[in-house]
Amino acid sequence: MKLRLSLLLIAFCLSTAYADVVSFKAPEVNGKIRVSKNLILTDWQAVMSCHFDVKGVRKESIRYPQTILKKTATDEYSLFVKKGSLSEMLPGWRLLTCAYKIILIGKNTELERSIMGELYLLGQESGEMDSNDLKDIQNKEFVAKVIADKTREISLTISSEGGIESN
Repeated sequence: MKLRLSLLLIAFCLSTAYADVVSFKAPEVNGKIRVSKNLILTDWQAVMSCHFDVKGVRKESIRYPQTILKKTATDEYSLFVKKGSLSEMLPGWRLLTCAYKIILIGKNTELERSIMGELYLLGQESGEMDSNDLKDIQNKEFVAKVIADKTREISLTISSEGGIESN
């Protein structure tokens, strides 16, 4: 019995020796969003995601921190996002990218059409990030500073392609 337990413990330790360990933590966010006069926001969600290479296949780990937007004036919203954490230790998985973004859905009041946009606050979801950038995104203080700076006051408009973009 002790031998079996010892072998299982050794196998577990060896399997995790080849794992990328990810600890991506985002702070609570309090910010402000200003919108152009022809834009109304109707839905929103913060997203934390990391992408991995697993034997040549791209895999994703994702978290959705609670996101609250309140209209405070005709062209202004207050933004609140609860703390988020994405921690993984995945044997044989190689970390490629991590990102923190806000997905926004709204309405173009001039054309009476629904529109959407993604506002990347940190990182990327495509390709592969530099190892130094991946280290930065796992540094809680760095993440807190970047997100606080970028959400202090966000200005949104409708792009020429018809989606939501920040200026």
